[in-house]
Amino acid sequence: MHSLPYWRLAFFYFVYFAVIGGLSPYWGLYLEHIGLTPKLIGVVMAIPMLTRIVAPNIWGWVASRTGRPLQVMLFGCVGAALCFIGVIWRKDVAGLIAFTLAFSFFWNAILAQFEVLTLGYLKDTPEKYGQIRSWGSIGFVLVVAGLGVVFDYLPIYLLPWCIFFFLIAILIAAFSLPNDSAARGSQTKTSFVAALKQRKVVYFLITVFLIQFSLGIFHAFYSLYLDYYGYSKTAIGSLWALGAIAEIVLFMSMPALLRRFSINWLLGLAIVTTALRWFLLGAYPQLLWVVIIAQLFHAFTFGLTHAVAIEFVRRHFPGSAQSQGQSFYSAIGFGASNALGSLAGGVIWDVSVGLLFNAALLIVMFAGAVHVYQMRSSAS
Repeated sequence: MHSLPYWRLAFFYFVYFAVIGGLSPYWGLYLEHIGLTPKLIGVVMAIPMLTRIVAPNIWGWVASRTGRPLQVMLFGCVGAALCFIGVIWRKDVAGLIAFTLAFSFFWNAILAQFEVLTLGYLKDTPEKYGQIRSWGSIGFVLVVAGLGVVFDYLPIYLLPWCIFFFLIAILIAAFSLPNDSAARGSQTKTSFVAALKQRKVVYFLITVFLIQFSLGIFHAFYSLYLDYYGYSKTAIGSLWALGAIAEIVLFMSMPALLRRFSINWLLGLAIVTTALRWFLLGAYPQLLWVVIIAQLFHAFTFGLTHAVAIEFVRRHFPGSAQSQGQSFYSAIGFGASNALGSLAGGVIWDVSVGLLFNAALLIVMFAGAVHVYQMRSSAS
């Protein structure tokens, strides 16, 4: 454990998810403030997710070819910070879309490669991943809660500058990391395509894709949904923070959960709790205590799904396939799925706000059907 740069890894997660803490709850409100319609908000919110379909695979391929995930990540950090200046500068739709596209391409170089580095440092104790990753959730909580109070008193057009501050912090954190040779260690040559073709891998990725599809609707429109039903920005920020606190508890519990339960069982639990969460939000959005309970389920709907997926990819994409495996999971589990969720949410919102989470529930029911089919196929 002496070679593990625990606090530098933790600090990177902290500031990385501080950026997410500014974007996820408040970016839709910022876009609404500068005059975008719900459909255009859905389009702009989908761009980082659409680029996540392609960009992580490109960066993952580069990292696998060069064997330098740290350098790829550093390049992404610098590019993301520079491109976000354009996002601050341009308020017109064309300029905003162009710079958001450029920012997202570099932003999506970062996390998958950092996950590879973190797992490389952990080596034979990968179950401790959740403990380090929980610092990301702590950063998310503090920023979400803090900005919720701030924007009840200050105009939300200051949001991009807050995000830019954390992008600079990410640069500092990235350049503080040690050389990645210790994290890379000796890697066996493994075919990414061969690992991807495994039947259980295909079914797992489809299931995660559908769960994250439903979460894409949530991420893009949850704040607007609560605002529609009369919640203050402080309340909205507090609810986002509550979900992240629940997520922290889950991440800290992952070592014990992985020792006691199978990945299939844990993924099934995530599906059931996600379905219940969307039902509650769709049926009782005006009951605060119900919304609070639903938000506590974020521990399972996102936290458990993500932690299980990281471990699944680690087991099934070993050696040199790890960078591409984590990148492909990022593209499928966050990119394509969240982009579709954001775009679908914009369309559904225009039809009926009340249908938003009913649609999310239907998607998760499909995920459950795929998961059950996969488990029965494996058992037969």
